[in-house]
Amino acid sequence: MPAVGYYHRMFAPICYEHGNLQCPWFHGPFNITQLDNEMSLDIHKVPEFVATVKDILGKYAAVFPIQGILLRFSAASDTYMSNAFGRVTCHFEFYMLVREDSVNTPSAGLAAFQTILQSLIKSYSGRSHWGKSGNVYHSTEIVSSNLDPDARKIFLDKMHKYDPNGIFMNDFGRRLQGTGKKINVDPDVKHCALLDNCFCSSYSDCANGQICSNIQGYPNHPACMNSESIVHQLLDPNPNWRTLQS
Repeated sequence: MPAVGYYHRMFAPICYEHGNLQCPWFHGPFNITQLDNEMSLDIHKVPEFVATVKDILGKYAAVFPIQGILLRFSAASDTYMSNAFGRVTCHFEFYMLVREDSVNTPSAGLAAFQTILQSLIKSYSGRSHWGKSGNVYHSTEIVSSNLDPDARKIFLDKMHKYDPNGIFMNDFGRRLQGTGKKINVDPDVKHCALLDNCFCSSYSDCANGQICSNIQGYPNHPACMNSESIVHQLLDPNPNWRTLQS
């Protein structure tokens, strides 16, 4: 059964560093690290997108820990850079647990997560939360295509008006105005697709032992998956296997 209620009541827990009500991030060697993903889409597209998520998970298993899949809703906004600008919005959020060695070891179910997020961007005009999801979802191409063009133009006009000499300009600002493509990536990153710093285009973008391929039915959504996953898909014309990827 889904949990339904007002956000401020459901997500305002009381927790402590010690005792029975410890916060998830205060467990010593048992701490968890996660990549928080959130995309926003037009509320009228939600039923179709939910069907897409079910289809993806029917072909490649994934687990949504801690809070499952969180759907929040907001009225249309007139704030230029708001994810809800100009449309009543559903915010689709989930946590992806990352391994202790996050730069070398893939998260379980990574291909499903990547396919879901790419579907949001490529098929449903999704807008990424500015402080969440991987860097690839804040690239020049995606920011340019998914922001409302009128809102983006007005915001850029304000940037130039109040900072005409670019004193406060940074790499994100350059991507926003289309004058640069640089993305700041952790120098320890070795496989750019593991934490969504890129869409994989070669095996080396994924973890050792993985391949860059796609889930059946999503040819334009490259994802990192284990080679045995491909075998399952090729052998079963109507895959419904549920093997959790390690």
